[in-house]
This record gives sequence, structure tokens and C-alpha cells, in this order.
Amino acid sequence: GGVIFLNGSNLGRFESQVTIRVNGILCSGIRVIENDTEISFSAPIYGTGLHNRIDLMISNQNDSIENFAFPPPLIALIDGEKSTAGSNVSFIGSGFGNDPSKVFITLDNNTLDFAFVTGNLTVKMPTGTGKNHSVYLQVDGQNTSFSYSYDHPLIIRANGGNGTRGGVVKVSGYNFGRNVSLITAHFNRREIRVISVSDFELEIEIPEGSAFNPLSVNVDGQDSNEFSYQYDSPVISSVSVVNSTTGGNVTVEGSNFGTNSSLISIFLNGIRVNSSINIVQNHTVIDFVAPSGTGSNNRLRISVDGLESEATLRYSSPFIYNVSSLPTTGGDLQIQGYNFGDNSSLIEVVFGPNTVSCTDPSFLQFHTFITCKIPSGIGANYSLSLKVDGQAATSSFSYLPPSLTSIPTSPALSGIRAVFQGRNFGDIPSEISITIGPRACSRLYLDILHNETSCVVAPGTGANISSSINVGGQIFQFNFSYIAPSITFVGSPSTTGGSINIQGSNFGTNGSVIQAFVDSKPCKPIFVSREDTELICGVEQGIGINLPLILNVNGQIARSIMNYAPPTVSSVSKTTTMGGTVTIQGQNFGIYPQNISVITRGQNCTVISVNHNVMSVVVPPGTGLNNNLLVNVAGNSPFTATLGYFAPTLSDSVYTDRSDGLVTINGTEFGN
Repeated sequence: GGVIFLNGSNLGRFESQVTIRVNGILCSGIRVIENDTEISFSAPIYGTGLHNRIDLMISNQNDSIENFAFPPPLIALIDGEKSTAGSNVSFIGSGFGNDPSKVFITLDNNTLDFAFVTGNLTVKMPTGTGKNHSVYLQVDGQNTSFSYSYDHPLIIRANGGNGTRGGVVKVSGYNFGRNVSLITAHFNRREIRVISVSDFELEIEIPEGSAFNPLSVNVDGQDSNEFSYQYDSPVISSVSVVNSTTGGNVTVEGSNFGTNSSLISIFLNGIRVNSSINIVQNHTVIDFVAPSGTGSNNRLRISVDGLESEATLRYSSPFIYNVSSLPTTGGDLQIQGYNFGDNSSLIEVVFGPNTVSCTDPSFLQFHTFITCKIPSGIGANYSLSLKVDGQAATSSFSYLPPSLTSIPTSPALSGIRAVFQGRNFGDIPSEISITIGPRACSRLYLDILHNETSCVVAPGTGANISSSINVGGQIFQFNFSYIAPSITFVGSPSTTGGSINIQGSNFGTNGSVIQAFVDSKPCKPIFVSREDTELICGVEQGIGINLPLILNVNGQIARSIMNYAPPTVSSVSKTTTMGGTVTIQGQNFGIYPQNISVITRGQNCTVISVNHNVMSVVVPPGTGLNNNLLVNVAGNSPFTATLGYFAPTLSDSVYTDRSDGLVTINGTEFGN
């Protein structure tokens, strides 16, 4: 199409008289430009070639022009994707005509297929790469040529590479072509190996590295865009526990840590860790020294050349190996262990079923030794929990058990209040109990908080009685003694034996726990004749004075002496003046002759036999009625009786047988 101008002569003045045909096709748009010399008209569309005929008719007069040439083909624009995979592109321009038989197109002397689309050419370009390829277009004997360049390679994605280890990476994009020999790849400005290529994907091998690195390719002389290749971000799979809140070595396992420790930064809770970082195993294991800290949810951030990964870092939980005990008044509790940290505001200590707080925790030594204030209380083995920044350790806490510094005694017949002094009695009377043997002490009062209590002890006897004071389940064992018995009077039994009366105090009321011994021999049976103050028991026959008396009242001993009743004489038989056996009657002679002393007229008499109330004694010669006879039994008080000899008798023969007048008188019992 377009406007054609005809110049000549006698071309007329009126468009209505003019008819123009091109190759037999009637043309329109006729205009007279200059009368008789110049007219214009619209050429038919799709006209091409050098040898076209124009027929001009004006008022039935004809003329013609041979070999009229349409303008040669002109390509103004090649539109469309110029893919190395081949593509359909549009030749936009003019002079293409509409007759495929008149069109011939080649690329580097290779004929191309084409089609007409709305006056333009749609050309099927083959696969290829590079630029300035020669395109030849001929339309109806007229031709033109131009250069054709495939689109530059374009990288849109790259993945793989095995993290910071490097390795094979698949690069996706466009216009890579199919000939690996025509491709060079550069990574971080260094050439790398290209393994394989297709139009939309190529495989390259990248070195070890980290973070972002420029990647580009050149395909047959055409450079791609510069793509920022990102190595995989670090991945943390495990973080070792910091063994101590004082800090310590931490091992981090994962991937993509690289090989250059100078590119690694570590942050703990947002603060950069000032520690050397060691690459234990390239790409996968690093270690560093963590600062002091506590808790199990510390934010750990690892940056490798700007790429980051996060995890949590846990410090070892606290451990308790010693908890002090405190008096029931409370006070400063001391807890020793490990991993307590150095921030007392992060420490919480509670104990007991009601979770009583141990307040105002503070450090005696960072990480290992703390103290806090415990209120007054009683009891043992309370569960104790120590939390450090949310991590807990458990142990047990006990108030100190009760102890006694002063143990009272009590009379056998009690009813009086006994005062117990000591420590750690607490401040709750209902939590205190005292037992003496099997019996509880009644009417217990807490006279002085924590230090003095009193109660009424049940009647009883004995020493070192197993007893206890119980304060909140904690028991102090002690031995309790009633006041020991004492003896004020011991009766004197007959030598025939029998009951004796023992008087004193603290005998109690239970005869079954009382024993009495006289000269090591039991005095029994024994019974309490008057509670607490008088006993009666039976002794065997015997003699003597100052015999040891031992009274055992439930293990407590009282000592005294017992005297058998002294001898008494009621009658002494008479004997001849020649001496002989006399019978002495009375009481308390005993039965042992060897223990009896009988003296008369200054001489010891021989005791032949004795049986308590009577004894036979050989007395020396003598005369008279009032001879003192001293009877002593086993050292007891002696008894003085009177010994009488028979009165003299005269026979009827009195004679004188001497010349000097001496008279002889015969008879008996004259003595000597």
C-alpha cells in the first residue's frame, strides 16, 4: 500500500476523469496535485517487485508504465522472544507482500519457514546461540539482509550445591543453548566448570563458600545477567548443653557453617559472643565458649557471612548437694551446689507442701553457694525446690530436731509440772508431745517459744526411762528419771524373821517393780503399805546389826541398814556351884551358837545349842544368886541377866578329925 505520485503531462484536472490500475487492480484515492502534471493515488496493498504495470486512463485516453518497482522489503522490527531453543518471531516492516511463493528467507544460508500474519512475517527461527547471524530476505526479486541475535542468557534461579560445601548446582533460566563448549560460567568472578547445558537449564560446579556470590554465564559471546547466588543458610541440628552456668565450651552441629571461622558470628540473647570460634569439622561442626548464663531457652543465633540460623542454648540445670538445717526460729538457709548462676533475681526457692518461699536469695559465692531467709517452723524432710531461670533442682530441707539442755526429775507421785529446757521446740504447742516411757505427759505448755516447755508427768518410778520429745514429727530421745527413793526408817525384825517396815519417799505404788535385799538376801514378799512412803517385806531368820539393806525401786537404788532385834532374856536356870549347863530363855538368840557370846564371872561360857528363844550354855563354877550374865548375839546390843547357883546344903555328918580342933562340915554347893 501507500501513495504513489505520477508526474507527466496532460494528466487532466478532474479526479473523476482519471482511472488508474496497477497490475490490473483498480486503485483508489486519486488526487490531482498539479493540473495536468502531477496526480497521486493509493497503491494496492501487498504490492511487491520490480516489474509492475501501471495503466492510466483519462477521458478515454490511455497510457501505461512498465517495470514499476514497489519499494524493497523493509524490516523495521523483529518482535518476539529470540530463544536459543528456537521460536517464532515477527518480522515487522513493509514490502513483504502476501504471496508466499515470492518470499524466501534464510539464516546463515539455512532456509527458514514463515507465514504471513496481518501483513507481517512470522518466522520460525531455529535453535542456536550468539549474535549477528546473517538473515537474508527476498520478496519478489527484491531482497534485504540484516543481523539476528539470539536473546542473551538469563539466569532466574539456582539451587543445589550441597550447602557451603559447594558442588553441583542446577541453574534455571533461558537461552543457555545446547552446546557446552560455547558456555563459560563465572562464580564470584572466577571461571567454574560447566557440566551440562540445555536451553533452560545448565549444571555447574561451584566451590566451597558462603553467603551471596555473583554468578554469570556467557553463551556464545553473550553475557547473562549477574545472578546473586545464595549458599544455603546455616542449619543448626543440635547444640550441646553448657555444662556450667559459669560458661563453657559449646559444640554446635548442623550444616552450612563453611570453612572460614572469620565469617562466623555468634549471638546469645542478642549479644555478640566474644569468643574464638573453631571449625571442628568443615561445614558441619563448630564450637565456641559460651559466657556465664542460666536457663534453657537462651536464643542462639549463628551468622555465616550474613546468613543466619537460630536455635536455643541450654545451660545445665542446677544441682544441690547440701542444704543446711535451721533452728525452728528460722533464719538464713544455705544451699550449696552447682549451676546457680550469678543473678539472684532469677532464683526462686520454695519448700514444703504449701510452697513456702525462702525469701531474699543472695549469693555467698556465685554459681555454687546461695542463702535465703526461711521463716520459723518445724518438721523435717520438706521437699525443697530451687529454680534458676526456670530450671529446677530438688532436695529436702529440715528444721533442726528438738534437743534438751535440761531434763527435770519428778517425784514418784507426780502431779507437779516438769519443765524441759532446750532448743527447737517451735512455736505451736499442739505440735509438741512428750512421752515418758509409754505414757504421755499431760497438760503441755510452751512456756518460752522454741526453748522451754512444761507438762505434768504421770506418776511412776525408775531411772533412765526411754522417753522422747516430738516436735512436728522430729523426735529427740532422752532418758528420764524419777527422783530416786530414799529410806528414813527400817524396822528391826525378830531373829526368827518376819515382816519389816521400811519408811521413806518415792517408793511409788507398784510393788511389782520393787525389790529389797537384806544382807544380799531377798526381803519378800513386798508390798506398798502406804503409797510412795512405806513398804513391808519379809526377811528370813537371822541375826546381826548393820546388815546392808538395798531397796531397788524400778532400777533406782536406796541404801540403808537393818538390825535384827537385840536379844532379851526372860529366865536363866540355876546350876551347881561346880558349874554346868544352864537353860537361858528369852528372844532373838538366833540359831548359830558361834554367833553368841555369853559371859559370866569374867569367863566366856560355851553355848551348846540355841534356837531363837532358848539356848543351853555351860557356865563356870560359881556361887551366889546375882552373878551378871551378859548375852551378846552377833554384836547386837547385849542383854544383862542374872545367873544363880544352887544354894549350899549340909549333910548330917559334922566331925572333927584333927587334933588341932578343925571342924569338917559336909554338904553340897559350897563352891570352890
